[in-house]
Amino acid sequence: MREAAEQYGKSIGSALAVLLVCYILFAGIKSGDAVGLSAILGDRFEISGVDYSVYKDGEQSGIVLERKPPEIRFLENEISVGKPYAPEDLFVAEDEEGKPAEIRIIKAFDQAGMELETVNGAVTFVTQGNYRLFVKVSDNYCVGAEHEFLIPVKRR
Repeated sequence: MREAAEQYGKSIGSALAVLLVCYILFAGIKSGDAVGLSAILGDRFEISGVDYSVYKDGEQSGIVLERKPPEIRFLENEISVGKPYAPEDLFVAEDEEGKPAEIRIIKAFDQAGMELETVNGAVTFVTQGNYRLFVKVSDNYCVGAEHEFLIPVKRR
């Protein structure tokens, strides 16, 4: 019984200490019209007289978010076995203003589903057949899109 009373007393003492600290922080200190330490510090950290409307970050973000992703087309050139092809040899991409967009081959798979290695962004087709290429395009605003193409490869 004695232990229970001691623990109860400690709990009440801790609760009173917390209430006292809260009172001091939020209501117990006055400085001018501000009451409480948090209000006083808030007054000290307030930046007055600064107009942030000249910053157009929100407007610029809206413009970027509303942009259409770049369009990409397969050039449909005759593609041969054994020759390395850069993305620009196979595709053309333009942003919504008609400016060239960056093209990258993400992955390439042969007709058996085996992944081909890309070297410096170029892919070399090793046998005749249809290849699946996953391509990513992005414009100067980093607006991008990913596309999948089926590429027919012929023997030389």
